[in-house]
Amino acid sequence: MTAIPGGARLRLAMSVAGLLGALLLVVATFATVVRLESGRAAVGGLSSSGWDRHGPALLLLAVAAVVLLGVGLRGARVGFAGLAACGLTAVVIALAWDAPDLNSVGAVGDIYSRAQAHAGAGFYLETLGGVLLLAAGGVLLAAAGGAAPGRAGTAAASVAPNVDVAERKERSAGGRRARPRDRKRARRRGRPAR
Repeated sequence: MTAIPGGARLRLAMSVAGLLGALLLVVATFATVVRLESGRAAVGGLSSSGWDRHGPALLLLAVAAVVLLGVGLRGARVGFAGLAACGLTAVVIALAWDAPDLNSVGAVGDIYSRAQAHAGAGFYLETLGGVLLLAAGGVLLAAAGGAAPGRAGTAAASVAPNVDVAERKERSAGGRRARPRDRKRARRRGRPAR
């Protein structure tokens, strides 16, 4: 069994975290987010799921997150930024939309004197899913690193940051690597290959 290099391990771990975050958002859509109880019994029909509270929003975020993770893994850093944005959106939905209602019984308190509202499993699932997406997108974006477009030190470094030094020198002259056929022609003519 061969060892996985450190960068690939991080990328794999964060990709799994991103997929897990998306899966948690899907599960949170159908799980109870706010649970109403009167005494020890749940108040029937008044607890609300993620679908009841936000419709398909968490499902759409999950699908977008998986697509953006794939885009990022194919080389576009904007995919990782979008993944982090999906996570941030899910966290905002959980904290700004759902958290204020976790202790609010509303009109149910008039009917049931001992009614209480509690966070259901869906609230924790959507929050954890959002945090995982945010963390995975942020870490993968940082790991994709390098200089931001337009800020690169040399043209060769911005074209391919993982290319060895000899190949960078070769590219810096003409901005592209000489093909083997071009090198042979240049040697026959007595000129250096670009």
